[in-house]
Amino acid sequence: RFLGVSGFFDKYAEFRDEDMELFADWVDSEMTRRLDRLES
Repeated sequence: RFLGVSGFFDKYAEFRDEDMELFADWVDSEMTRRLDRLES
């Protein structure tokens, strides 16, 4: 979902009830985790 539409993260993050940087860090680590599983 995050990668499907340009600018989606910013639109989605504004509705989250948490710090945007913490949310961005979580998204980054989660995407990395998922990509690592695909590569192994």
